[in-house]
Amino acid sequence: MQSISSGTQILTHAIKNEILKISLCTRNINSSQTYFDKEIFDRYIGENTKNITASTDYLMTLVTRIKDYMHEIEIKEDYHNLADIIENSLNLMIVHIKEKNISIKRYYSYGQFGTVLLCDAVHIQEVLNNILKNAVEALQPGGEIGIHVVESKKILTVEVRDNGPGISPSNLARIFDPFFSTKKNSMNFGLGLSYCYNVMHKHGGDIEVESDGNNGTAVILKFLSKKVKKVV
Repeated sequence: MQSISSGTQILTHAIKNEILKISLCTRNINSSQTYFDKEIFDRYIGENTKNITASTDYLMTLVTRIKDYMHEIEIKEDYHNLADIIENSLNLMIVHIKEKNISIKRYYSYGQFGTVLLCDAVHIQEVLNNILKNAVEALQPGGEIGIHVVESKKILTVEVRDNGPGISPSNLARIFDPFFSTKKNSMNFGLGLSYCYNVMHKHGGDIEVESDGNNGTAVILKFLSKKVKKVV
């Protein structure tokens, strides 16, 4: 991961510099339109510079997103209510959840749930955001997502389970590989679960994905119980 991260940072830096050059040249061309007949400029030049600008903006967005996922993760731990983190993630996805009429089953009590977790709430919420986003995208309208929180003597688990089509065994074996993705969306880089893996290991925990390829997928986050305290 460190080698991939270093290589990616060098590559994205180089790409970003070239994009900025192209953007600057495009702005210079646009600023010269006063020297041309407006109709000729709009017809032969303006439309092309507009397309170039749209492409460079798009590429810059891609580079920024890759950089954000691949930078060294810094964990700043404090005690946070676990249910609050889960609910915040659900609220961020609520538009997509409602759009597909997805049912959310909570196997924990939000109002009375007194589990407080020593963690970096920002990173853990981003982990849940990635997991929920994947689940919502995998589901057909009317699907279901269940969120289970279970605590044992040694481990606290947060399981997000959907009843979507599942993941094939061949893909499941590569699910945490950086840049591996089964999605056809060009805005997806296959870095989401790789990021989740790194965040969980930075917390001294673990992440597992279970799927038989037919009956949905479960993503399981595991935290050491020593990082959990109960608040009455």
